[in-house]
Amino acid sequence: MTATNLRDLHGLLADELANRIRSGEAAPSDLNVARQFLKDNGIESLPVDDSPLKRLLETLPDPNQVQDFPTQDIPHPSKYTNN
Repeated sequence: MTATNLRDLHGLLADELANRIRSGEAAPSDLNVARQFLKDNGIESLPVDDSPLKRLLETLPDPNQVQDFPTQDIPHPSKYTNN
């Protein structure tokens, strides 16, 4: 594969992912591919004022207010085996 082919493939993938996301038809797996594509290409973002990332962070619960999952109430798996 030539450098031109790779560059074209890279652009086509970016366009296809963007189109799926914009149309609202992106499956969770598409979003994961887009996330990894951005990460692999060194694209990072900071949650600056009035940015999509900032708005996303504002919808998440405060990590200091999230309760831990009560693992002490879950029986040990051996309780369910027929030994």
